[in-house]
Parts: sequence; C-alpha cells; structure tokens
Amino acid sequence: MLEKMKAQDSDMKFSYILDTTLNEREGLDSTDPRIEVLLIQTPMMSKNYQHFHDIVFMDATYNTNKFNLSLAVLSGISSEGKNIILAICLMARETA
Repeated sequence: MLEKMKAQDSDMKFSYILDTTLNEREGLDSTDPRIEVLLIQTPMMSKNYQHFHDIVFMDATYNTNKFNLSLAVLSGISSEGKNIILAICLMARETA
C-alpha cells in the first residue's frame, strides 16, 4: 500500500525495519517478518516540518492496536498556534 502511494506521489516518505526475531520470542513462525519500526511522512507532513520544525513533540500510545505496536505521533506548532502532525511511527518496542 505504501509503495503504491509512493508511486502516485514521489514526495511520500516512509521507512521500515522488519525483524524475524520478534516472532521467535513469541513462539511464532520466524520466516514471516514483523514490523519493528514503520515511519510515515506524507507530503503535507513534510512541508509542515520544513516550516514548523522549531518545536517538535512526540507522544506514544502503548500497544493499543491489534498488532501490539506503539503508535508515536510527532507533532509541532504552526504559526497560528495549532497542533500539526509532522510524522507517524509504529514501533514494536519503545526502547533502542
């Protein structure tokens, strides 16, 4: 899906890391990799970051979706004082 979005708009940005050891720890099939980290930035998010990168906040949930991934939202403050989303990230764990 992300590849399709990137083909439609070359300014779409995303990056991911797959990890088979996550499955091994949970006793699942290790040949099927799972997402360790997925970072997404749409063209509008990128444009907002270029203009409003002075203050960046990060807020993460804790395993609240069916994939047990934490959702981190990177946001900033626009010149009008409004909260704007700069990027989103799904993470298998919040530690390095």
